[in-house]
Amino acid sequence: TSADGSVVVASSYANGLFVIDPSTFTITRTIALADRPVRLKMNAAGTLLYATYLTGGVARVDLVTNVVTNLDLEGFEMNGIALSADESALFVSSTSGSLYRLSTATFAVTHSATPGQRPQGLALSPDGSALYLAREDGSALEYVAADLSSPVPLPGVGFFDIAATPDGRYILAATSNGGLIVMFDAVTLQELARSQQLYPVRRFVRDPVTGTYWAGSESNVLYRLTF
Repeated sequence: TSADGSVVVASSYANGLFVIDPSTFTITRTIALADRPVRLKMNAAGTLLYATYLTGGVARVDLVTNVVTNLDLEGFEMNGIALSADESALFVSSTSGSLYRLSTATFAVTHSATPGQRPQGLALSPDGSALYLAREDGSALEYVAADLSSPVPLPGVGFFDIAATPDGRYILAATSNGGLIVMFDAVTLQELARSQQLYPVRRFVRDPVTGTYWAGSESNVLYRLTF
């Protein structure tokens, strides 16, 4: 939610954002974007929002002034997005095979990598030292977040989204070729458990108040995760 308690929703068909009053469930304003937004990430204060674009860019949206700043990176879909805990770095992935680290102060690329195999979701470890990347056609990878170096593969092939638990103990990854959620040990990177068969999961969301994890599927089914 934004600083005033509003909910911000992306519309890939309207090329913009809808700001919604949750008490009345009505749209209070719209913010036009340069292209179709894919994924969103908001700062803790609810004043800045970052969006990846379908055509390869990233937007920074000031939710107080409605000013939008665009950064063109490439001509392929930018998909995964993660913001460091201190909000100094933004990470985005492209289905072309690229991975970028941006400075939020300058809104410019500081580091990049080419993991290939259709990068998808991103997540950071609680201490911000590790960046986890899901790849649709390859293994998930653990990077050094500071400079996108030293990628280490996790077991298995084909993942669509990824998440790290707040206690730093586990990594969750949703398979891209079947409806499974796989749990890994965040230290050894070894697989610990698998879920029962589910509808294919495409997004992980954590409730910041309760800490509950939810998994959204492409079949309009929402799963509540317990450990």
